[in-house]
Amino acid sequence: MPAVLGIKLPLSHSIFIMLFMWFGWNSNCFANDLQQLLENTIAVYGGEEMLRKTRGIYQTGTTFSQRRGVSGKVERYYIHPDNFRIDIYYPGTTPEQRIVSGTYAWKHGRPASVPSRLAMILQAVRIGLPMILLEHREHVLDQGMVTGGEKPLHGIEIPLAEGLRVIAEIDPESGYIHKSTGVMNIAGQRMEFATAYSDFRLQEGRLVAFREEHLMMGGRAGYTQLDKVEFVEQFPSDTFMPAPPSGI
Repeated sequence: MPAVLGIKLPLSHSIFIMLFMWFGWNSNCFANDLQQLLENTIAVYGGEEMLRKTRGIYQTGTTFSQRRGVSGKVERYYIHPDNFRIDIYYPGTTPEQRIVSGTYAWKHGRPASVPSRLAMILQAVRIGLPMILLEHREHVLDQGMVTGGEKPLHGIEIPLAEGLRVIAEIDPESGYIHKSTGVMNIAGQRMEFATAYSDFRLQEGRLVAFREEHLMMGGRAGYTQLDKVEFVEQFPSDTFMPAPPSGI
């Protein structure tokens, strides 16, 4: 009859206790590894102090739409955590504008549908992802290693309000976020919007991915190449208010 911690137990009991101890120890190790990964990522993207004082982000660049087959200029405005605006200027067409401000959202100057508003929230989360990882680090879910790409990445899920979720795939070695996937469910239908990141650069002490490859439901949707990223305290007061719809 073997002994466990100095107590003689039947073989089946001792095996059960040893397995319980092993899995419990590994569970703590996995939790520690996850928190260490988050700490590394937060540090790489500028550090906790820098991220906590980051309020606004302004980005400009070029975006390509797979559906349209054309590229256009893009401007993005973001105030953490839930104010976001994107203006896209495709040649020969009326500029596209989408805005979300808290619980309100507009598309081309008109109130947005619920699915459109949720999609905009996921866009906003993508812009502020390092800050959101910092603020939610105690509540994230470990998705384990994600394989199938150029290198294994560690998946971390961030549960958000209204049933939204974002999964960040992070390189364990560098701490860089290589991919994020926003997930929402509408009327029982799951929708996914993913972005793969590259062309990482330091900008005002913060790490920024200047290249984004966009995927929708697993299919290629286009890309965005940024040419400027600025960190700001605020925007004009009407930035997150819609312009009147064209023709009015």
